[in-house]
Amino acid sequence: MKVPPKSIIERQELNLRQGIKSSLSNIRSVVALIYILYRCNNKKAIVKYSESTNGQIKLHSSLESSIKSFLGINDLSIINNNPLFKSQMEALQVGIELLLKLGKVEFVNNTLASSAERTGGMRYEKMIKFGTNIQIIDTFLSCHESKLQTFLNSWINNKDSEEKYIDSGISKLLTIFSEETQFKIRCNDQEISFQQEGIYKELISGNTVISKDEHENVGPFRVFKSFVKDGLHPYIVDNSDEFAARTSSSDALEYYQMVSNALDLIPKRTQITVITEQDSTESESLIDNKSLQKQIIFYGAPGTGKSNKIEECTNDSNRIRTTFHPDSDYSTFVGAYKPTMEETGVTVAGKKETRIAYKYVPQAFLKAYVNAWNKIDAGDTSSYYLVIEEINRGNCAQIFGDLFQLLDRGDNGESKYAISPDDDVRRFLSEQFKAKSNIPETIKNGEEMRLPSNLYIWATMNTSDQSLFPIDSAFKRRWDWEYMPIEKGNKDFVIEIGDKNYDWWNFISIINGKIDEITGSEDKKLGYWFAKPAGDSTTIKCEQFVSKVLFYLWNDVYKDYSDDNRSIFRITDGNNSQKVTFTEFFGTGREEKIHSFMQTNRINPISTNPDNIQDENRADDEAGIPPSKRDYSKYSINGSGAYGKGELVKRVIDLYCEQLSSSNANDIRAFWIGLNTGIIHLVETEAEFYDRISRSADSDKRAKELKLSNGESIYVSTQVGSGNIQKFISAVNAANIGFTIAKI
Repeated sequence: MKVPPKSIIERQELNLRQGIKSSLSNIRSVVALIYILYRCNNKKAIVKYSESTNGQIKLHSSLESSIKSFLGINDLSIINNNPLFKSQMEALQVGIELLLKLGKVEFVNNTLASSAERTGGMRYEKMIKFGTNIQIIDTFLSCHESKLQTFLNSWINNKDSEEKYIDSGISKLLTIFSEETQFKIRCNDQEISFQQEGIYKELISGNTVISKDEHENVGPFRVFKSFVKDGLHPYIVDNSDEFAARTSSSDALEYYQMVSNALDLIPKRTQITVITEQDSTESESLIDNKSLQKQIIFYGAPGTGKSNKIEECTNDSNRIRTTFHPDSDYSTFVGAYKPTMEETGVTVAGKKETRIAYKYVPQAFLKAYVNAWNKIDAGDTSSYYLVIEEINRGNCAQIFGDLFQLLDRGDNGESKYAISPDDDVRRFLSEQFKAKSNIPETIKNGEEMRLPSNLYIWATMNTSDQSLFPIDSAFKRRWDWEYMPIEKGNKDFVIEIGDKNYDWWNFISIINGKIDEITGSEDKKLGYWFAKPAGDSTTIKCEQFVSKVLFYLWNDVYKDYSDDNRSIFRITDGNNSQKVTFTEFFGTGREEKIHSFMQTNRINPISTNPDNIQDENRADDEAGIPPSKRDYSKYSINGSGAYGKGELVKRVIDLYCEQLSSSNANDIRAFWIGLNTGIIHLVETEAEFYDRISRSADSDKRAKELKLSNGESIYVSTQVGSGNIQKFISAVNAANIGFTIAKI
């Protein structure tokens, strides 16, 4: 049957990841292996290229024979040592996705965050989802099939090929692919956003271009530097932290013109701004370069910290805050005449007489507009913010009305196009500005309205909200969009249910995985700040957990899945699980029901000692272990007790010291170090402990003191986490020292 095309997919821009510090080296070898994977997987769009074998990440076994045959090699060590296996995920994403645009790199385990490999040497199985640029490379290389093996064997070893024409062609293609990439660099204490076009423009003028950030090269620019230093750029070289032209000025000019023409053909969703002058007050308020963007919508799942992000950049003295809702309209956003009570000046029976009068009352937009222009009049160039919470809960077209035209900003930050306000607004503005002398006359008398350069409009949007007004594409294009991912907050929240505590981050990590399984929706997941304890507390009380968290999950996520076996709303009854209704979490016995709910969903209670919780979380963070993979179990010693990981280690060593009361600190240290438990500085003497902390910049001691019967002290490491606890348990159980450790 004949059908029309699907409606256009509104895709967001790639996350610039401008702050990522991970590097990607040996780019020739990376590109070569990506192409080899594409060819040896029958040119399919997706390839799972790595697998875990005996704890090591290496080439997927299904690809081994085809790659050996394709390259004419028997030893795959050069493949398995490629940055595609050794580099952190974020470095691969920046280099392959953002810079070269060859495809998307993802974990096979889609519950892992992209930052899971940020610390430690942990690596996980990955896949590549190829983009169409790989077909362009394939089209070119297919014309040189007879020389392909020679070329690829050189590049996989990160060396220039003897096939210079192929070298040059691939380098040019990679450069072309990267021309859209946005970079940033800090120079002379100013943050500059640019594309390669900005480098060419200076080079053809006879200038050299600074190629080193004052602080540290980060993000796509960090990888681009490696790209140029490796000699892959056909038009640029990097000489001692300066970019210079590789070719003649005429060649560079022609290429620059073609690049500029190509970029002009791309519909731009963000303005590329080069900051040449900036007030010092303004520079102090920059957070992640967001102040360069006049209109931003921060969006994501509920509780991801969108409002908090804005709070970091603004304060009560430089912002007006409003919230959209279904009844919001132009008058509640801009202003309108409203009845007010005013005194008449007549006194009757000793009382001043009042009457009802109608006055124009400004609302959030006009207040922000007037305050921003007043700042400019006073010579104050600092920023002023109009903050709109829940922007998609109102009808934006109706609320903004003709203000919509003002959202188009010019290079100077002001509105490109002015609007003529209605008489009510004009009279109000002329009254507000009549004493001003340093703002344009047309603005002063209210004849026209333009957003000043210092007025920023930032908004938040929960993508999971229901019964929302659609936001049309024309409105969307006038905003920058900042996705707020689900990440652990800077406080260790716990859920308090009776006498047991549960780690909040562990809870949402596990539940979010289950939400993804049943709904496939990122928007329905819980953010870290979804349930925020009152005041400075870090404890989410039972009442808040039930009424806010469980109610949301029941009503907004699992409402249509109550009969699905994958629903989280089940409790364990003996050896069986059964459905539970939301009302069972109220009244007598609810705590036991919640404990059973947690147990059924494999969410285990944690130690009530906040120091132990913090130590374990820190150890797991340093090991790159995501919350969904962490061990929250309790352990017994000889069938007694219920210990967390850090508590377990300290208690076992304490019991050992009690058994050997005659031993000194050196003997005890020697024994435990000799067990090879995998825990750094597991046991230290007092001298060793103080020597270590005296040489460390870390203010945390990372150890706890144990007093021996002879008066000496030893120090037991707190660097215990999911990554090393099992090795410790195995070592103790095998040592035949009278202790048997078992998971409860």
